[in-house]
Amino acid sequence: MSRASSCSAGGRAASVAASAVMSTSARISGGKDAMSSACACAGVGAAAAAAPDVAIAASRWCSDASTTKDKKSGVKSTLKTRAAAFGVLTELALCVPAAFTSNENETETEKKTRKDALGAVAAACAGALVSAGVDERGASGHNAFADGSAAGISELRVAASRFACVAARFFAEKERSSLLTTLAPPLVAATRDAYYKTAAEAFAACEALVPAFALALGSEEARTGSDPESSTLDALVSTATSLVSAAAEGVGAADRDAEVKAAATRCAGAACSMLAPFVSRDVVVNTVASLVERLGNEATRLGATKALSSVFASERSDTLSFAVAAVSEKAAKALTPFTRQADRALRHVALDALYSLVARPALGHEDENEDEDASSLLSDAIVADVVTDAAGCAVDAEPAAAATALRLASAALRRASTLPSSAEAARVSCLPAAVALVKGASASSLFGAKSRSRARQALGATGAEGAGRIVPGVDEKSVVDTPRSLRDALRCFFGHLVTSGRCDHTQILELLLQEKTETTDANGDTNASLSLSSRDAGAVAIAECAASACASAGGNAVADAAKELVTRLEAEKAKGVRFGYRSRLAMYCLGELARLPPRTSVASSDDANAKHAKAAKTGSKKKQKKAPSSSSEKSSSSSVSAFRDDAVASTFEALVRDAFETRAVDESFLTAAAFALGGACAGVENRARFLPVVIDGASNSSSDQRAAYAFLVSAREAVDGFSFSSDSFFTETETKSLVECLLRNADSAEEEGARAVVAECLGRLAARDENAALVRRLEADANDASASAGRRATAVDAAKHALVHASFTTREQHYDLLGKLPGFVNDTTLASNTDARTRVAAMRCLSAAAHADADALVSERFNDWIAKVAPCLFAQTPVDTSLVRVVDLGPFKHTVDDGLETRKAAFECLATLLDAFRTSAEGAASRGDCDFLANAPSGFANGVAAAAALGSKDHYDVKIVAHGLVCALVKGSVLGTEALRLVLPDLCVAFRGTLLSKLKSDAVKQEIDRADDLARSCLRAVASVNARLHADDRSGKETDPVFRAFLAEAVMTEKHGKMFDDAVVAFAEEEGVARA
Repeated sequence: MSRASSCSAGGRAASVAASAVMSTSARISGGKDAMSSACACAGVGAAAAAAPDVAIAASRWCSDASTTKDKKSGVKSTLKTRAAAFGVLTELALCVPAAFTSNENETETEKKTRKDALGAVAAACAGALVSAGVDERGASGHNAFADGSAAGISELRVAASRFACVAARFFAEKERSSLLTTLAPPLVAATRDAYYKTAAEAFAACEALVPAFALALGSEEARTGSDPESSTLDALVSTATSLVSAAAEGVGAADRDAEVKAAATRCAGAACSMLAPFVSRDVVVNTVASLVERLGNEATRLGATKALSSVFASERSDTLSFAVAAVSEKAAKALTPFTRQADRALRHVALDALYSLVARPALGHEDENEDEDASSLLSDAIVADVVTDAAGCAVDAEPAAAATALRLASAALRRASTLPSSAEAARVSCLPAAVALVKGASASSLFGAKSRSRARQALGATGAEGAGRIVPGVDEKSVVDTPRSLRDALRCFFGHLVTSGRCDHTQILELLLQEKTETTDANGDTNASLSLSSRDAGAVAIAECAASACASAGGNAVADAAKELVTRLEAEKAKGVRFGYRSRLAMYCLGELARLPPRTSVASSDDANAKHAKAAKTGSKKKQKKAPSSSSEKSSSSSVSAFRDDAVASTFEALVRDAFETRAVDESFLTAAAFALGGACAGVENRARFLPVVIDGASNSSSDQRAAYAFLVSAREAVDGFSFSSDSFFTETETKSLVECLLRNADSAEEEGARAVVAECLGRLAARDENAALVRRLEADANDASASAGRRATAVDAAKHALVHASFTTREQHYDLLGKLPGFVNDTTLASNTDARTRVAAMRCLSAAAHADADALVSERFNDWIAKVAPCLFAQTPVDTSLVRVVDLGPFKHTVDDGLETRKAAFECLATLLDAFRTSAEGAASRGDCDFLANAPSGFANGVAAAAALGSKDHYDVKIVAHGLVCALVKGSVLGTEALRLVLPDLCVAFRGTLLSKLKSDAVKQEIDRADDLARSCLRAVASVNARLHADDRSGKETDPVFRAFLAEAVMTEKHGKMFDDAVVAFAEEEGVARA
């Protein structure tokens, strides 16, 4: 079935279903379930095609209006029918939000029809709610629901409120703003309804409308008063005020249901945090005070704490600042004990609220520079209690809470002149906790998680609506990973501890370098599991904290600390003492000190960056704060290089070279030395001294592979030591020298690890090359048949790293880099006469691209590329017998397959591409793609099916991936199922061979377990094929007799029967979850 025919068939099916559902009032009662079924069976894309017709048809049944035809037939809209119509519209808005949004392909008539339908739905929704909470009288004075029961009226109001909530959350901005004047007043009235369900749903809808209110009232026309419809703005202000008042009333009411109070609390928090600048001060003060009162009730304290956290953290308007100041001390006293509660959610949200309170300046100081303003909203005694209790949350078991607790302590330290007791409490209570965090037994695992790029995650969040830009409003906590956030909080804490004068940087350095208990291996080596290629993340975190403390001290602190550390290491070397834990930490600290930028206070810079990011994120329109004082500028200008003393620099270089060349030095210290040298190269003030050392060492250490590899790791640390926003990257000359060195190593490196480091360095450099000169050079190397195998494979690997490590600000930049990948993954690099190493690198590069952005890779823009390389991928899947050799080992012979790695890479690449097509289809269902392989190139499904049949007869590792391909093909794809039917006889032969194979009598437990895993993998594939063929049986297609015979002979046996039943159940559960 072609893509067009399958999608059009689905659209026709959905249209027919919609017509059937909406044709009579009797059928619309089941419309919600029918809409869900239509989306599940025909696909969301097909349902989207029929969604406008469904919306228009349902809008007619939402009100009591009747057409002439209905009147003649005696058909009228009952309460039950109207409630069901709202249910259909709610389900439609959830499944297909675009059903209520105009698009560029619509005609003027269609736009008018849609607009009229939306207006009719909004009016009907308002009509259902208009008498809620008052009496049963409509706006016109007559009894609006005279013929309905109380239960029917309540059901209708609940359904209308639920639709209003969904509409407010999922409609586009233009459609949302049109709902304010129509729906907001009756929704506010409905919050006072006696039926708890109606009131709760009305509060939820009001909460969803709050952002639309803030957007409308904060527009340029509203601020300047230039809107010609000033009466509309006055009405919006009045409605917003009544909304906040209703929320306060719901929060403070003692006789309301718990569900109503919870919804009212959420609504009050959102309304106060966003609408405070537009409503009266008394209303906001009363609402915030009501939320604080709810902290004393165990049933409502969690919701109230969440609401207050958003209020305290919101933008500082005069009205809200006054309201927060009025309740600040009472709120702080009530929230502080929550940090000791067993409820984890309560602890975390209480910490957030307390941090926002402590960080807020005193009333009247909102517009002052936060770095200079020492005023505090809370008294010194209260903040001291808060800091002391919060210190108990700074534990490695809860890194997110620990980061917030440390930021809270840093906020107190910033105001040490005003809050001396609080600053002392931070030193006494939080300093031991911070040291324990950064030096704990779990520090390496805690800080070892790799950070996801902020730009990449925001890029993935843009979707179709955000093409060409990065979404700026992504919440910081949802983007920044917890380990990185905790490390930043620790750095700020130690920096502020020094700037506050509560602790000297030398004391902190000693605390961080103190010994800790270590485990040793049989040879007496510590951290024996660490290799040169993997640095100790816990040690790096310690070094960052030490560098922050030294940098914040100003003056010559950085140079003095570096000199002290180098002197210690030199003394240990002179005594012949084995380098231990303190020595490794000293090296890591030297690396961080050397890479410090030319400024003093790391802590204040981190705070400034966070504030600027927050201001950009919230789009604050408050006036700019004044620049930092001259004292800060003087302090910044006094920053000096860690290795300004030539004698210290020479001693450091000698220590590093000795570590690289001495075999007695263990891998952990060698890693620390490589990190330190890389940090020195990354530092602007030290680069001219140490970068030539790295280039020379990597180029001229061919006789010592260990030293050459260590210098390459240093180069990687140097390249990795810059943020993408940094203006202090290598100069053009430095970059050229480093690239030439790396390319020479790509030719000469014998070890796979060395080539991997070279490829990563080249990829990171290529990602930052705005002129793409390095990318073009790497592309030429990848396609040069006369180049060495190592050079070609390294060039392709570099392209993969460029894509993985690049940072983008727009989707176009992302597309530009993806557009260069066809130069690396093509019929030349995947040709049969190309060396295996390059082919494997090309396939892994394609897999990485599919992982990085599945939607982009399988889009029409790159469809021709995938169509061109797919046959090359399929050509890698058969076993090449010329690469299979038998090695005679004397008593026995061993078979070696040199083509196995190539086939494994090919099958893994095919599996990744299948996942990419599936992911793209799930995210682009609104385009009408009913089969996830409909976007694939012609013949792709057949090629994957043939490869799966071949792989099912291959090596163990290949069989496992091939079985996964079979499952993926039949899951939700008609094209995939049809392709598998063509190779079903071959699959049965392969499956039979796997299931009927016998182990040797002397097989060990590991071999038995591998055989069982392979049998389970095979049976999962059989179960998925069997389920799809049974579905075809129900549709009239006959099951293949070969497959039936295979099931009887090899599957339904005593050995595999139970395992097959489990696989069938598991497949059914997966299918159910996927459909849900």
